[in-house]
Amino acid sequence: MVHNYDQLIREHRLVPQSRCDSEVLALLMARCPGTISQRSAWMASQALGDMALLGIWRRPARLLVSRRGRPLHFGQTNAGFYFASLPEGLPGQAKQVIDRSTRVLVYDGTGLQLESKPIRL
Repeated sequence: MVHNYDQLIREHRLVPQSRCDSEVLALLMARCPGTISQRSAWMASQALGDMALLGIWRRPARLLVSRRGRPLHFGQTNAGFYFASLPEGLPGQAKQVIDRSTRVLVYDGTGLQLESKPIRL
């Protein structure tokens, strides 16, 4: 939950189409220059509250993974990455996403690869 949802809308003159706090986070990222990781780190610095966030981009195919406070785990197999709040039930050896970090995975035609080092939130 974004605790300063209304404040962010006013300060950044955002025009959300819903009352969903995820939409405000996406609108904030769209306002910031830089890489997806840099924009995610800036967005997280603006929003108050814990979060676990996954974002998908189409071209090129990328997956943003951000975590601050909330649990977020992943399992990896030859078929891909799987994400969940809790590790139970994830395939492979479940690992915890580093708290207070954001990073991007990119699809290279064969699978997801880490595109960048994590940025600390």
